[in-house]
Amino acid sequence: MVRYLWENLHKDWLPRLQEEPSFYPEFMTLIRDALIQRRWNPYLERATHLAIVTVSGLTGYAATALAQAAGVSPDLSGKVGTGVGLATGYLLHEEHKSIKEKTKNLTVFYQEALR
Repeated sequence: MVRYLWENLHKDWLPRLQEEPSFYPEFMTLIRDALIQRRWNPYLERATHLAIVTVSGLTGYAATALAQAAGVSPDLSGKVGTGVGLATGYLLHEEHKSIKEKTKNLTVFYQEALR
């Protein structure tokens, strides 16, 4: 059984890079993202979480205001705003998680290499 230092790099990205030169910009983006995450991850996580919470709250507030302006009862418009805000937060969180997953192994690789 062959073991790789970093499976995504050796089994997926390098072979894809050889077969598909157009993958190079995306590959370089993945490398750049991993290096940035390695160095700034604690700060970026905090800032990203704060941004997601802020955007979700503002979106919910705006949805509530729009529902009230459209003549929806205050009780129902509050529920609309809450639902929209929660859905926005969930979608942003999932997108952030998806982006992080792409470079997670490479980030760990760089962290270990620097030790």
